[in-house]
Amino acid sequence: LHNLRDGSKESEEAMKVKFQEEFKAGATRQKALRKQQSVLLSTLKSLKEKSNSLQKAVANLKAKLATIEKNLQRGSALVGGLSKVAGARIEEVPKTLKELPPAPRVEAHKPVAAQLDGSEIETASMDSA
Repeated sequence: LHNLRDGSKESEEAMKVKFQEEFKAGATRQKALRKQQSVLLSTLKSLKEKSNSLQKAVANLKAKLATIEKNLQRGSALVGGLSKVAGARIEEVPKTLKELPPAPRVEAHKPVAAQLDGSEIETASMDSA
C-alpha cells in the first residue's frame, strides 16, 4: 500500500510537470500565433488600402478612356467633314464648312501615377487627347 502511494505521488508529480511543460509550450505557441495574426491583419489592411486606391485609379482611367474615345469619334467626324470640304467644288466650300462637326475638346491631362510594391509608375501625359 505504501508503494502504491509513492507510485501515485510520483505519477501525479510527473503529470504535473508534463502539464506545466505543455502549458508553457501552448502559451508560447499562442503568443507566436497572436503576433502572426497581428502581422497578417496589418498586411490585410495595407492590401485593402492599395486595392481601394487602385480601384479609384482604374475608375479614373476608364473615365479618361471614355473621354478620349469620344474625342476620337469627334475628330474622325471632323476629318471626314474636312475631306468633304477638300473634295467640294469651290462654290460649295462655304456651305460645307458650315456643316463641319465641332472639333473635339482638348484638355491638358496630369500624369497618372500608381504606386505598386513601393515603386512609383508614372504614365506619359496625354496633352493632345
